[in-house]
Amino acid sequence: MACRMDEFHKLDMTDFDSGWFDRGRVGRVTWTRSGRETGSISYTLGFDFMNLSYSVGTEHDKAEVREAFPMSFTEQPYGGRRRWFVCIGCGQRCRVLLGGRYFRCRQCYGATYPSQYETIRCRGLSKAEKAREKVGAEPGIANPWPRKPKGMHWKTYRRLEALYWEGVPEIERVLSGRLV
Repeated sequence: MACRMDEFHKLDMTDFDSGWFDRGRVGRVTWTRSGRETGSISYTLGFDFMNLSYSVGTEHDKAEVREAFPMSFTEQPYGGRRRWFVCIGCGQRCRVLLGGRYFRCRQCYGATYPSQYETIRCRGLSKAEKAREKVGAEPGIANPWPRKPKGMHWKTYRRLEALYWEGVPEIERVLSGRLV
């Protein structure tokens, strides 16, 4: 059975400034859920590589993992180059690495996008929840739509509000169908 991408820790190429690779940055990424740390890794960046160092397993069966990911580059139409991770599991280039026991691409894990299950769950739910998340609202349609966050443009706020309200009728239809 395939697993969903949102079940993994993610390393996205867009989270790393391109200058960090040129300067050889060393750092750490930490993931949290509900204020509790769920994982962390150390990384070393170079012009054409990224090294990861992390631990896997339980307290009694912990193993240190070190992985080195080469980079691939593609030329862009108006100049410049785009950097990609090269998955050490399959050799394909990718923008996102998923962390299970090892960091690999979506294809290696057979991971699916959450939206691929919307027909099973409820079309529009992930769109509505994503809009709520972007405005800093509590998750769940039972909670009221929040006021505009300080610093957010009104145009952005109205666009997110419209996205949210587009999904609500479908969510209500599914809920009322399940309750009746």
